[in-house]
Amino acid sequence: MNEGAIYVRATLPNSINLDESVRITQEMKAKLRQFDEVEFVLTQTGRPNDGTDATGFFNIEFHTELKPEKEWKRKISKEELISQMQDALNVYPGIIFAFSQPIQDNVEEYVAGVKSALVIKIFGNDLYELEELADRTAATIKDIRGIEGVNVFRSIGLPELQIKLEESRMASYSVSMADAQAVVEMAIGGKAASTFYENERTFDIMVRFQKDFRDTEDKIGNILIPTMDGKQVPLKEIAEISSITGPAFIYREGSSRYIGIGFSIRDRDLGSTIAEAQKK
Repeated sequence: MNEGAIYVRATLPNSINLDESVRITQEMKAKLRQFDEVEFVLTQTGRPNDGTDATGFFNIEFHTELKPEKEWKRKISKEELISQMQDALNVYPGIIFAFSQPIQDNVEEYVAGVKSALVIKIFGNDLYELEELADRTAATIKDIRGIEGVNVFRSIGLPELQIKLEESRMASYSVSMADAQAVVEMAIGGKAASTFYENERTFDIMVRFQKDFRDTEDKIGNILIPTMDGKQVPLKEIAEISSITGPAFIYREGSSRYIGIGFSIRDRDLGSTIAEAQKK
C-alpha cells in the first residue's frame, strides 16, 4: 500500500457522455493539483485500455501522488488533507466521491464486487424496483455517524430509442418483419454491404444513413420500409417510436441480478457502524 498517495474515485450519472466526462475530469484534476502537498495526479476516465474493467464514462479515477510529509509546508495531517480535497470537489452536484488507497481500492472492489469499500446488495429481477429499494436504503443509512460517500450503483440511466414493430400494422401494409428489421439496422446502426480488400487485409464497406437523416425521432419515423408489393411505407406507420431511459449496467452475482449501495466508514469503528446500519 502506498501511504504517500490518495486514490479518489468519482461516480457521475450513468447518462454522461465522453466529452462532458473528459471536461469534468480535467477540472477535477486541476483542483487536486492546486494543493501544495500533491506531487502529481494521474487520471483514468471510463474503462482501462485493456478492457478488463467494464465501466462507463461515469467512472473517473484519480491517483494523487503526495510529496514526502517532511516537505509539506503546512502542518496538517493526511486526514485533514483528504477532508480539504473533498470540500474542493463537492462543488459538483450529483457526483459521489470516495477516497482510498490505490491497492486497497482494488482489493475492496474485488471483494465487494463493486467499486466501493463496503456495499449493501439487494437482489431481485425488476431493475426499477431495485433502484427504488436502493434509494430507500441509502436514505436510511446516510445519516448514521461514521458513514460517508453513500452511493447507489444505478442500473437505470441510459437514454434509449425504442422501436416497437407492430405486427398487425405491418400486415396491413404487407411489410415483412425481416425487411423492416434489416432497414432499421442498416439506417441507424450501419450494415456491411460488401468487402474491400487491401493486400492481405479486408475491411467491411458499411452502409448507413447520414446523421442528419437519423438524429431525431421524427426523422427515424420517416425512414421508408419496402413492402412486398413493391411500395414503401414510413417506419412510423408500422412501429411505435419513443425515447426511454433503460439500463446502462446490470450487476449480477451467482446468476442473480442485484443493485449495490456502496459506502465507506470514517472516524468510527467498523463493527458498531455496520450493526447500527443493519438495525436501521
